[in-house]
Amino acid sequence: MKRDFYRFTLKHLAFLLLVLCIFLGFVARYTQPDYEEQVARAAFQKLQRAEIDLEAAIKSDNLALARDAIERGARPTDGFLQGRGDLLKICVDSCQPAMLALLLEHDANPRQSVSADLVGHGPLLFAVASSPQPLKARREMLDLLLEHGVDINTVAGNKSIVMDIAIYHNDAPLCDLLRAYGVPYGPREMVVFNRLAELKEAVATNPEIVKERVAPVYAGKNPTLLGLALKHGHAEVARFLIDAGAPLDTLEELGATPMHMAARGGNPDMIRLLAERGLDVNARDDWNDTPLTDVIWRTNIETVRTLLEVGADVNAEPVRGRTALYALLRKLTPERYEIVRLLIAAGADPTIADDQGVSALDLARDYPPEVQTLLEKPTAAAARVE
Repeated sequence: MKRDFYRFTLKHLAFLLLVLCIFLGFVARYTQPDYEEQVARAAFQKLQRAEIDLEAAIKSDNLALARDAIERGARPTDGFLQGRGDLLKICVDSCQPAMLALLLEHDANPRQSVSADLVGHGPLLFAVASSPQPLKARREMLDLLLEHGVDINTVAGNKSIVMDIAIYHNDAPLCDLLRAYGVPYGPREMVVFNRLAELKEAVATNPEIVKERVAPVYAGKNPTLLGLALKHGHAEVARFLIDAGAPLDTLEELGATPMHMAARGGNPDMIRLLAERGLDVNARDDWNDTPLTDVIWRTNIETVRTLLEVGADVNAEPVRGRTALYALLRKLTPERYEIVRLLIAAGADPTIADDQGVSALDLARDYPPEVQTLLEKPTAAAARVE
């Protein structure tokens, strides 16, 4: 009996031991990574560390650390952290041509889309052109991009070309650099950068260009050469274009007339010339602004005085009924008190209310007492406002 009992017990113990071994095997299999998985995880962590070091190297302009990170597997073409395009943009904005060269040598995409002026998000080429760095540094970075196959005449998604950056920033040295690279250069650039001699030669070759429209910097209505000259305040260029037959009845973007453009350019002589040629100083654009209400909050006193001298309506009401005085009071600074004095002396009515029932007189309550006094009693107080 005892022998049978022991035999029975041993069988059960053996069975239980087998079950335990199977259970432990399952636990080991599903709770611990196998060797290959451990190796893969270690490799991933090593690569991730290299990616982090590469980003830190670029942000700190540490070329040695960047090389080390790349040797450890960091890839300028992609990564686990942020888009590599952002890192290329850091190189450009912080003037790191050597770092940019290193990344491009290791397959960073020279056509990467990054944030850039004018285009919002566009080719790296545009970011280099619009960089605040000195022209010499931008030239070096442009050379790197061209060496890696970038087309200098790349067109951005909004149809802009890189020369538009030069015009946008009124950057004549950049214009000349791009011209040397083969970027198209023509009457638009001659007018914007006030190159009258070149423009005269171009008009002598093709007199009709004074009547043509040119490519816009922004998407929208193509500007005229005269409109550009007036906007930039280039009086001699504008006179030449008018004498050469540039039409005076054209409209620019948002319905701006040549008089609007002259007011924006802030050249009193051009305002007088256009008035002498019969242009309406109270013409309205698509926003119902006259030249005076269009520029009142951002122009100088001489422009305002000239507009008033040639007949600008000081109480003209554009969209929402906001007169020039009202618009000025919304953004008034002590440096512009003299313009308030000028408008009041010209007959500006501070009681005219906008579409919300608010007048310039109401706005004046937020300013020092002398401004309120000026508006309430203009004839007696105007001389006291400094």
